[in-house]
Amino acid sequence: AVVIALAIGRPNPLSFGGARNEEFDPNHAGIVGWMRHPLLVAIGLWAGAHVVPNGDLAHVLLFGTFLGFAGLGMRMIDRRKRRQLGAEWARLAQTTARLQVTQAGLARVAAGLALWVGLLLLHSPVIGLSPWP
Repeated sequence: AVVIALAIGRPNPLSFGGARNEEFDPNHAGIVGWMRHPLLVAIGLWAGAHVVPNGDLAHVLLFGTFLGFAGLGMRMIDRRKRRQLGAEWARLAQTTARLQVTQAGLARVAAGLALWVGLLLLHSPVIGLSPWP
């Protein structure tokens, strides 16, 4: 939830979709400066967290498919964007692995943590299973 809160609405020319990609500033990349595909990372984390506790075949197939989608999707998008952007891709991709803390970023982290706590609290009433051991 935190990764999603940091990623939603951010320009990201290095991943799929996105609006306002022309506004992307590699010197102030936000979450994109830490990971090129934050939404796919969030899907992968969610799927990975659900494979083990739901270890029957149906759930392994379901969550494993999402996990594979996230992992392969990152590689496919990198390949496509590298081809589309050429030398610009290499310049923009160099900005990854630099994390800058800002007020707006901290507000997004707080919103993401609140969303995560809300999801944990509502998991039992909505899904019918407790996320707690």
